[in-house]
Amino acid sequence: MRSPRFLLGLACALGFHFSAAANPLALAPADFAAPPSTFYVVGPSGEYVTQGREYRATSADGFEFIPTDNGPLGIFVAIDNLHTEKDPAKQQSYYLAVGAPYHQLLKPGVYLSAYRFPTAPSQAQLDVTVYDRGNNADHGYFSMLAITHDAAGNLVSRAVDFTLTGDVGGRIFGQLRYHSTIPTVTTLR
Repeated sequence: MRSPRFLLGLACALGFHFSAAANPLALAPADFAAPPSTFYVVGPSGEYVTQGREYRATSADGFEFIPTDNGPLGIFVAIDNLHTEKDPAKQQSYYLAVGAPYHQLLKPGVYLSAYRFPTAPSQAQLDVTVYDRGNNADHGYFSMLAITHDAAGNLVSRAVDFTLTGDVGGRIFGQLRYHSTIPTVTTLR
C-alpha cells in the first residue's frame, strides 16, 4: 500500500522538488480565478487499483491537488479531500506520476512504453494509485496534452491522459487536468 503523502515524500527524497508556488490555489489572492482541477480514473471489473469503479475528484468538490514538480523532467500529483472531509468513510486519495525518460524534457506529446517510476529510468514513467491501491508492475502510455510553467519555472497547469495495465486484470484509463481549460472526456476508453 502506497499513500499519496508517502509517495510525495519518496518523490522529494528522489530529488523531485516541491514548490508551494506551483500550487496557485494555495497562494493566490481571493480574486485569482484558476480553472478547476479534475482527476478521473476508471478500470474494468476485476482490476485491482480501481476495482471496476469510476472515480472523479475536482477542486470544486473540496479536493486538494498537491503538485510536486521535478522541473522539466516529470510531475507528481497527490489528490485528496482529507482536509475538507471529516467523515473517514468519505475520505478519498489518489496519486499520479508521469515523467519523461531520464535526462529528457517532459513536454507535450505521446509517451509510449511508460513504466512504473523508477523501475525503468530509460523509459517514460507512469504510476497511479487509488485509495492507496497501486500496482507493482505498471506499464502503459500517456499523452501530455499541455504543460505550462511560469517565468520562475514553477508548474502552473498541465493536462494529461493515461492508460496503464497493472498486475491484475485490465487497463486503467484516466485523466488529470490541473488548472487546465482542456476538458476531460470520460466516454473514450
